[in-house]
Amino acid sequence: MSKCFALSLLLLAILAIALPAASKEPYNLVDRLVTAQRGLQAPREEKTDPVALARAIAIASKGDRILAAAMLTTAYVETSLSDRLRRNECRPQECDRRKAWGLYQIHKDGYTADVWGSPDVDVQSVAAARKMKSAFYTAKNAHAPFPVGMFRAYGGRRVTATVPREALRVSTFNQVLGHL
Repeated sequence: MSKCFALSLLLLAILAIALPAASKEPYNLVDRLVTAQRGLQAPREEKTDPVALARAIAIASKGDRILAAAMLTTAYVETSLSDRLRRNECRPQECDRRKAWGLYQIHKDGYTADVWGSPDVDVQSVAAARKMKSAFYTAKNAHAPFPVGMFRAYGGRRVTATVPREALRVSTFNQVLGHL
């Protein structure tokens, strides 16, 4: 009986050493965000550099997969990852009639006034991460369903009021999160 137990422990120890070595590579959020963007096509628009956007999201989200997925989803649904909109080159009827800024279509407020209008994807991503975290906690405190409540709060709505393209936001979020 003790030989069986010893052999079982030895087998478990060998597996514990071998399995991590057999895994593909370490988790890399930037690479996964780039991969997730491949499925999100911007029709007839030049897309924002996927690597730069992925790095900006990874840094701003501090590696939080859910926050990163919410940020990429928001950028995609709001702007189709358009580089023109990242640069704030909005047509008259776009960007909430020029009240919203950048990839994440952020409105000017006390938290964003000093950076509002910057074309820098890193600056935009930090502002979006702050706003998305606030939206997450607003929805959580209101006991709103996730992720719908978060997207509603991010859009400046009550967590019970719908936002435009809500179903697209949820399905895109789930798709992106699956890549991360």
